[in-house]
Amino acid sequence: MGDMIGIRTDLVARFKREIKNKTYKVKSEEIAQKMAQALKEEEKFASASSPQKNRWL
Repeated sequence: MGDMIGIRTDLVARFKREIKNKTYKVKSEEIAQKMAQALKEEEKFASASSPQKNRWL
């Protein structure tokens, strides 16, 4: 895995260690915010290319 371009082996090792030690904490609020932002961006793209509106809301 370390020879793959773009792979942060330091982060992979840290996450593996935290998961193994059961110390990894999910940041649910951050995940929810990113999901909401992705939906907003998708909605902007969809409304720009299609007359369909408020598909997700």
